Amino acid sequence: MPPTRTAKKPKSSKLPTQASSSSTARRKIHRENVPDSEIPRSGTEDIVASQDGIVEDGRDVSGMGGGGVSEKAVADVIGDVMEAQKKRHSAAQASIRKTYERSVAETKTAITHLFDKYDEEANTAHAAQMAELQRLIGQKREIEAAMQKRVANLQRAYVVLATVVGGVYQARVAQL
Repeated sequence: MPPTRTAKKPKSSKLPTQASSSSTARRKIHRENVPDSEIPRSGTEDIVASQDGIVEDGRDVSGMGGGGVSEKAVADVIGDVMEAQKKRHSAAQASIRKTYERSVAETKTAITHLFDKYDEEANTAHAAQMAELQRLIGQKREIEAAMQKRVANLQRAYVVLATVVGGVYQARVAQL
């Protein structure tokens, strides 16, 4: 026999219009970064603030006037709420975009500064290496000049020695 089915329990007892705690926390964090003057307000705040249930434009939203709440009044309130939400969303996007652009600019500046510092250090090292290379080239010239003098002296000594040895051989040959 198959198991009997039971009705699913709702996941949350909150109404669909109630915000979850995480989105409330997000809004609080966002509102900390944005001045109050830049946060658009919804039309519902006017309704809550109104004591007699009539909004500034003359709509009766209290449900107590002439036959209850009209569909047009409800549609107007929903439209106002949606428009206010669009404004809040646009403000949040603008804030995020501004933060992103500032972060990109700071990162570009940091990278440029890092490369400039690297170039400066590389140029300093290159200049030091070139100075050392010039010194070593000068030292090489001096050593080569000294070697040429020694080779010239050896050649002269060889010629003199060869002449002396040749004279000795000549004398020895003459004796024999």
